[in-house]
Amino acid sequence: MTLLFALGTAGCGGSGDSTEATTTTTTTTTTTSAAPTRYVITMKVAPAGSNRIAVTGQTNLPDGAVINISAGQAFRFRREQDIRASLVTPSRTVTVTDGAFSTSLGPLDFGDITVGLERGVGDMTYGPVVVVDNAVTVCAQFQTGDDFDGNNRQPDSAVRETIGPNGEALENSPQKDVFGSATPNPSNWLELVRRVSVGVPKAAAAIAAAQGQRPTPTRLKGFCL
Repeated sequence: MTLLFALGTAGCGGSGDSTEATTTTTTTTTTTSAAPTRYVITMKVAPAGSNRIAVTGQTNLPDGAVINISAGQAFRFRREQDIRASLVTPSRTVTVTDGAFSTSLGPLDFGDITVGLERGVGDMTYGPVVVVDNAVTVCAQFQTGDDFDGNNRQPDSAVRETIGPNGEALENSPQKDVFGSATPNPSNWLELVRRVSVGVPKAAAAIAAAQGQRPTPTRLKGFCL
């Protein structure tokens, strides 16, 4: 409630001045900062015939963002617990346009897995390949920071301004992966992995031809290369 007080003073000549005091209400406005954008990539992979992979995806990364797409085959040697992987087709780069991207990978080639394998022993140190993944791992990576040649992995200046030269704006993104965490200048990347059942019989056959023993196809945890 606002109270008004009137104070009168009588002066000589019978006239008086009236002074009115009022309270002033001050309104304080609190501004709430918008939550940072959570950048994400979604991707679908499917066989395109028996020897290729179709890739389609969407993202809220800015148009002009470059995403690296790779495909690898995971496998394990007898005397190792760690899972290894080799590329089965050259990697491709795609540029985001209208929030989407697409490409085709292939033809699949399993020659990198069989390099150095000898019949009867497989690898001289780790033994034969005994397990091969029953799917190909397809990986999408939005990479930031400087490449080995000193140039930023994102050539579009508008993308670097939005995301940050080292992916600073990706800090709260659920698909964030820190690249070069042990270096003075680590960078935030986005990374997404999908599986596609294509080419596995050819992978097992190529390994069997090289080492003389057929590996067992099973589910392995593939990773980005």
